Formats: sequence, structure tokens, C-alpha cells
Amino acid sequence: MLVDTNNEPKMVLNSDEFIRAALFNHERFSPYRHCHRPVIVTNGQATIGDVIVRLRVNPEHCQDDVVYHDVILFWNETRRIITGGDILGRLLRGIVQNPVLKQGVA
Repeated sequence: MLVDTNNEPKMVLNSDEFIRAALFNHERFSPYRHCHRPVIVTNGQATIGDVIVRLRVNPEHCQDDVVYHDVILFWNETRRIITGGDILGRLLRGIVQNPVLKQGVA
């Protein structure tokens, strides 16, 4: 996460892509290309349901519905980072099989 001088979040860096590009594609390396602006929530009473509608798709074609920039920052007394993977995991809890958990125990 990249913050300003007041420690306020501004951008999120995809560190995996950033490092790979810096090491293996340094001729055309652009740090900004690996950054995106997260959804920032400062209201301590907001729920994930209030915020999820702020996620957006940047479609390349009419069938494209992948959310590429899927980071939500709850930025108040308790700071939390929630990713699209976290949301999907919560939605699928109890639906997908988890071999670590006993059958029927959540």
C-alpha cells in the first residue's frame, strides 16, 4: 500500500507484477502500471455490503465482467484490507469442499 505524507492510503501496488517487470522487463518498466486505486472507506459503520457496490469492471469487451482492481481499504480506527479473494471465499463458505474441515463442521 502506498500512502501520502499524512499516512493516508493512495494506491495499492501489485508487488508480484512489479518485481517481475522490474527484473525481467526493465527496458519498458513503468512502476505506475502496477498500481491501482483501492476503494477507501473511512466510515466505521460501513459494512461490506455498503461498499461492494463501489467495485468496478473495466471491460475489454461486452462479455468481460472480471473485477481487476478489487481491493477495499477500511481506513478508520481499525484498519482492514479486503480483497476480491476474501469476498469470494466468504461467499463460497459452506458451498465448496474444504478437505481440512470435517464434513458438516464450519
